[in-house]
Amino acid sequence: MKKSLTAVLVAVLCAALSLGLCACSAEEPGEAGSSGTVTEASVEGEWVVVGLEDGDETLTGDTLTWIGQDTTFGFESGGDCFADTNGNVVNGTWKLSGDKITMTFDGQDLTGTVTPDTITIEGGLTLQPREQT
Repeated sequence: MKKSLTAVLVAVLCAALSLGLCACSAEEPGEAGSSGTVTEASVEGEWVVVGLEDGDETLTGDTLTWIGQDTTFGFESGGDCFADTNGNVVNGTWKLSGDKITMTFDGQDLTGTVTPDTITIEGGLTLQPREQT
């Protein structure tokens, strides 16, 4: 089962091309703007994978650690981003439209929905700002 979950995780993360958030801004990652809406500044920074849906299962916390999954997404001002899975870094770009985020890695788009404390990527990844984990 560990091998199967690892393979699924690697496939999803490769598709997602893991994003690590590294940027400085006036707002902390995941902090809503003054109007209560999600802003680019509130997305900038480091986010970590805290959940992975695998069919009928949702893998979280200790299970992700047990299978060796350590993924950080980074969103920088100016639209650059990266995904770092266990030291394997992939660079890409990102953009925000309302509460929808689009990340592009090697020509492949990943889309998701942003709230002040969560990014949910289609395909089953859940991210939270690093300081909340």
